[in-house]
Amino acid sequence: MTVNSLATTSAAFLFTLSPVCSTSRVPMYMPQIVSPLQYKRYRKILDCPPKTEAEHELQVALRESEQREEETKRQMIGLQAASVLQIQYCDRVRGQLAAQEEKAGRKKGTRLIGDGLPHMLTGDVFVAQVITHENAMEAEARDKEMRAKRRAERSEELAHWKREEIERKERNKATRANFEAQKVEWEAERDLAKLEKRRPRWNKPKMGEIEKPVSRPERVQPEVYDSEQEDDDGEEEG
Repeated sequence: MTVNSLATTSAAFLFTLSPVCSTSRVPMYMPQIVSPLQYKRYRKILDCPPKTEAEHELQVALRESEQREEETKRQMIGLQAASVLQIQYCDRVRGQLAAQEEKAGRKKGTRLIGDGLPHMLTGDVFVAQVITHENAMEAEARDKEMRAKRRAERSEELAHWKREEIERKERNKATRANFEAQKVEWEAERDLAKLEKRRPRWNKPKMGEIEKPVSRPERVQPEVYDSEQEDDDGEEEG
């Protein structure tokens, strides 16, 4: 019965199977003023010793009434605080939903007829719309194919560049290791020559050529490759 009654109010969107839109708003709750809790408001009456059985029973009833009133006020305050928080939460969710709807509305539609009105399928205006629509779809398909091809080329170039970088670093590592080994031998010969008071048998070794890193392939431009996620992990230069 309650659901049927609410289904005829501004909250009817909550009882339908249709998706909730950002324009749908939960009815506002108007908090009521709750008077402060007044403990022992009837203290003088309750502190007065009863003279009859009837006065005693009235005092008991008054105490119970005070307790019920205080409990009711506490529950009312809690319910109103929860309602205020729920309204704030709903407003925040509506804002997020509105942003999602705006984002979804910016997506390109692919339906030629979407206004629900009748159209003459052989009319010149509709035929022109069909041609324009088909040309746009073909152009979009070509652009998509070109982007996919360029992405594949970019991936291949990046993979080749990474392989070359690994090989270059290995060659530089071998060059440095060879130089360090020759340097240790030369230092030993130099020290021995000093003791024997003669010249070293060979000159001090020199570092071989260290290959410089190859330029990384250019990054994909967002305006051309709108759906490409680039692998931009930095490569350590050796």
